Parts: sequence; structure tokens; C-alpha cells
Amino acid sequence: MLKNIGQPDDRQRTLDGILIIGNALTDEHVRAIRVITDAKRPDDQNAIRNIVHEAPNSASNAWKNGTHQTYQKLTFANGQWKIAEEGGGFVHSQ
Repeated sequence: MLKNIGQPDDRQRTLDGILIIGNALTDEHVRAIRVITDAKRPDDQNAIRNIVHEAPNSASNAWKNGTHQTYQKLTFANGQWKIAEEGGGFVHSQ
């Protein structure tokens, strides 16, 4: 069973080409997030994906290519990740 995740940190790693930010996001958490977000992948196969631990029991999943982004805000409760918000559109490049 997945455990709650506390305060985020800025440690980075990659898993299957996905940038993961936040050490508390274990491989098991990432797999659970992918189960509910992989179907949301945009048609653009060149999109860069990242999963970020943003707050206790909160993360985001995003794909970005140039100035277009698709995202999901995620919450973790009772051992499960759920999509709390999703959307997309144009963003300013940095």
C-alpha cells in the first residue's frame, strides 16, 4: 500500500524518460500516477513529461512541447492518487 508523502523537496531523477521532482515520489507512486494519467497524453509524441511533488499528498503531471501544456493536478488520500483538476493550453516559454 502506498504511504502519504510529506513536504516536497527539489531532488530530481528520471524514470522511463519522465522527469520526477521530489524524492518522496517513489517508483510505486509514479506507477500509480501513470495508471490514471497516461491516457491523458497529448498526441504530440515529442512532448516532455514531468511529475512534481508540490505539497504534502499533492503532485502535478504535465506534458509540455514548446508553448503548449497539458496538465493534471493530483491529490493522494486513502492510499490512492486522484485527478483533482486538469487542463491545458498555451504557456509562456522560459
